[in-house]
Amino acid sequence: MNDWIARVAVRFLELVQAWADPWYWVALAIILFILGLIGASPTQIPQHEKDVTQTARLAAYLRLVSLKLLVVFGLLMPALIAGAGYVINPSNFPAFIANMQIFFWEGFVAVLGFPLIGYAFGWLLSVVHARVITPKVSALKRRFRVRQSGDELSDIRVETRGKQAKNFDPRRYYQEGNFFFGLDEHDTEIRVDEATWKVQHQRYIGPTQTGKGVLIGVQLDQAIRKNHTVIFIDPKPDPYGFSIMKQACLETNRELVALDLNDEQVFPLKYDLFAGGSYRDRLGRVIACAKLASTGQESDYYHRKERAVLNDVFPKEPITLRALLGLLEEEEVREKTGTSCAVLRELLHVQSLDVQGGDDTLNLATILRDNQVLYIRSSLHDAVVKTATTMLITELIQETMRLKAERNSHVFLVIDEIAFLITETIADALATLTSFDAHLCLAYQSEGDLLNGHDTKINWKAIAQRVKTNAKIHLYYRAEEFDTAQIMADKSGTQVKAVTRAQRVSTGRHLEETWEGNRDIHGVEEAFIHPNVAMTLPERVGVFFQPTQTAQVLYTSWVPVEIYPTPILPAAPHVQSFTELPTAQPSLQATPHAVKISGGLSPLPGSLTAPSPNEK
Repeated sequence: MNDWIARVAVRFLELVQAWADPWYWVALAIILFILGLIGASPTQIPQHEKDVTQTARLAAYLRLVSLKLLVVFGLLMPALIAGAGYVINPSNFPAFIANMQIFFWEGFVAVLGFPLIGYAFGWLLSVVHARVITPKVSALKRRFRVRQSGDELSDIRVETRGKQAKNFDPRRYYQEGNFFFGLDEHDTEIRVDEATWKVQHQRYIGPTQTGKGVLIGVQLDQAIRKNHTVIFIDPKPDPYGFSIMKQACLETNRELVALDLNDEQVFPLKYDLFAGGSYRDRLGRVIACAKLASTGQESDYYHRKERAVLNDVFPKEPITLRALLGLLEEEEVREKTGTSCAVLRELLHVQSLDVQGGDDTLNLATILRDNQVLYIRSSLHDAVVKTATTMLITELIQETMRLKAERNSHVFLVIDEIAFLITETIADALATLTSFDAHLCLAYQSEGDLLNGHDTKINWKAIAQRVKTNAKIHLYYRAEEFDTAQIMADKSGTQVKAVTRAQRVSTGRHLEETWEGNRDIHGVEEAFIHPNVAMTLPERVGVFFQPTQTAQVLYTSWVPVEIYPTPILPAAPHVQSFTELPTAQPSLQATPHAVKISGGLSPLPGSLTAPSPNEK
């Protein structure tokens, strides 16, 4: 029996010695490579676990098998070899163990450390896979997966890269029966029915060079071509708006009247402040101009006395500033009319307001009755010119109402930079003017502008509220301060977004993170036009509001026009432009009550080009 065991032991050692070089080490290297690649745990996954992939179950099985084989090759086989040596020659067992150690060491060196290399290579591959490949694959899968909800909350970093201005010719979209404002984000036309347009005041809010003048030009161009009475009060002044009106009048054979209220008087017309309208209207403008209305302060006592004098001496027939000043400076009333006289003297220092015999003067009644087009050049800096402009606007509103039965067209009155010119009369007109077949378009820079008037006697908060309440069509361009951006957001209403509130990541054995498959989606209420959008709108892009409709992002573009610079004097031999014109030129002819522009628009090489915002 012992001999048989000894023979089996000898045969076993012979097979091991023949097989071990090099396959024993190769087997160990493969086992360690697998363990280095997929790790040593977990080795078992309960069958009832549902959220486990087949790949994870296969990896667990390989780990278990590899660990068992490692025990077999790393512990059991050396133990069997040592036992076989002891069975063969127990007395020489220490020498056998020493030879066994030499055998294993020489075999390990002969294969250049295959087991360690196998483990290191497997571990290195696992590191590269875990820290480089897996995160990128996870991110790509998260990016391109088909989501149940793709909503995201507004991010200012994303909004700044979002919208870009669009260039197009607005004239291509003009239609009968409606007014074109611009395009939306999908290049769909945004229009307002003409009947609705006539009864809804408009206001455009935005800083300088954001695009208010662009849409004003589009509206002026359409209104002139649709044969409305169009009046544009331009305090800047803006050669683009004037050129739009001139071109539209030339192409439709309509009459353009131009008035300059500034002292240089680049147009030949003058304006007689208190010559137009009914007696009560003219007297009311004098009282408003001199700020003699009751305010509830101590000065009302003196104002009442001066108003009483004005009621006594103010003539029933139209009167010039000089003649009125002469009446108020007569000896018997001079002591009571100091305020009025001081205001009249200031006005007479402006050449365009000092009307004398033979001067051509503006007749607003004729403008309204004859359905003409009027351009008024004003100022933002000259306080006297601004006063005259507010009186002209007041007369326009009064005459529009008084002459309703005598007019045969709708009146479209556009006032740029209204914050410098706003009065209670204009604010009140917003509530009543549409009943007289007329409406206003007001432009200013921010919502706070209407709250900061210089006259402390006026309730500017109430005026601002009336403007916002009665102007039904609103267009906001880029907001430079958060208050205006928040107003835009509040006006746009809210929407409910299904956004990801939480999505977990798992950390692997090499400290890599990968997105897990589950997301927590929650409904979050957010402004339809977020303040981030309001503060990052590019030039010529605004947010358009009209009653009963959702706010829309509106893209506006220039009306192609050749710029006719102001001033334009009657004696000018030709009109200069950014590109040299051929010999045929429009000309100016002075008429009793208008500067009439006649002649065809000269052809230009190629198509007409719109000015850039800088040229504006």
